[in-house]
Amino acid sequence: MKLIIIVCIALLSLTHAVKKFEMDLEPVRSLQKSQDCFEGLSASDIVFQEDKKLGNKRFLKSITKDITNFKDLQYYGNLFIGPERQKMTFIYDTGSAWVWFPTSLCEACPTGNLYEINNVLDLPDNEKARNREIQNAEVEVLVYGTGEVGGIRITEDVYIYSKGPEVVRNLVMLGIVLANGIEGDVADGILGLGPTQPEDGRGNFVTALKEQGIIDYEMFSFDFKLQGNKSKMIFGDIDRELVKNPRDFIWVPMKGQEDYWNLPLTGVYFGNQKALDDAKYAVIDTGSSTLALSENNFLDLMENILDTGLDCGFFIEEKFVACICENGYNDFPDLTLSIHGHPFTLEPADYIATEDNICVILVYNLGDRVVIEEDTIVLGVNFLRKFYTVFDMEKSRIGIYEHSMPSYYAFIGGTPLSALVIAFFFILMSVLFFMLKTKKDEGVESTSTSGGKMHNISAEIHNKD
Repeated sequence: MKLIIIVCIALLSLTHAVKKFEMDLEPVRSLQKSQDCFEGLSASDIVFQEDKKLGNKRFLKSITKDITNFKDLQYYGNLFIGPERQKMTFIYDTGSAWVWFPTSLCEACPTGNLYEINNVLDLPDNEKARNREIQNAEVEVLVYGTGEVGGIRITEDVYIYSKGPEVVRNLVMLGIVLANGIEGDVADGILGLGPTQPEDGRGNFVTALKEQGIIDYEMFSFDFKLQGNKSKMIFGDIDRELVKNPRDFIWVPMKGQEDYWNLPLTGVYFGNQKALDDAKYAVIDTGSSTLALSENNFLDLMENILDTGLDCGFFIEEKFVACICENGYNDFPDLTLSIHGHPFTLEPADYIATEDNICVILVYNLGDRVVIEEDTIVLGVNFLRKFYTVFDMEKSRIGIYEHSMPSYYAFIGGTPLSALVIAFFFILMSVLFFMLKTKKDEGVESTSTSGGKMHNISAEIHNKD
């Protein structure tokens, strides 16, 4: 009878726990529908922040954007420029700070989607006067690993969605009028997300989102997936569907060049062998399709690959190396990067592309293009696919999370199932406690009736112990 009573009490506790959990979860569900996120796991690792004015729990405002995967090489998304909300596609690039897009003045721009710049610049109607003013305008040149662009500063509103109120007002950007070596089959322009806080009047997009109240926290994160899977980025928060607790991240402070998301690199290993002695920094660059190295470091790494005994050679103007690999990925070891003392391992499938017994090493030779320092390695999207990455501008750090890394949070909380599990263990412990107590009571009764016999058995057990 006692057992039945305890089980009933436990079941009532279970029901209460589930109802309470669902009540606690309901405001989170409703906010997620409006793309706001629960502040319980913000980058500052705070469970809640009490709103002194309202006296209740508050939530981080954030923006989620879907990302298009271009052949597993680059990722881009949409923004909408000007009062007409002209749709422009942008590569979200942590390796640069400018926001730019091609304009109607750019004859060499490869994309056909050009932004009408005449009204923005308020140019004169007279063609000669207009051309003279354009020629006298200050053109700022941006150099990338594959080419360069030149643009004129313009100020426009940037809408986050084709419909909806979210808009960054008066963002200073570059309207591109010159282009050289920039391919246009991926996106129209670049959304620079570098950590630089400009002092020359141009806009930092994430800072503008924060200052204009669109997001609450100055950070953003990427979740890149292979083709066929949904990729996305979040301004102002982390992906709570993917990571349930910030303690599952490895947080690395920025160090080195201030213009890049630059992290301290303590070693690069090809298998068990240290591959690069001179590399001291790692730049996280969402605009790079692969890992990238200065020419000297590139040759040093390729030497380690050639030492495996494979038949390899350079191709595409010596920017990449390809090998004959009859065993595919099995012919290569892991490539491990030690960042701030933490190992991050890329398996062969992460840094090699295979087809018909040919393996292409997805490491790019930057050659003589001085876009990074000699002691720096660029970690592109093949690294970011393996590791979900958060860029925390307010604390100058990066959070790195491996998709396959188990989370202790998954075992103790976060879903209605976990509430059931906790309640189940409560029931189990209650039943076991009752059974042990009942057995003990029975033992006491047996002792009183069987006298010396039970005493002797207890004594034997005591002697064995």
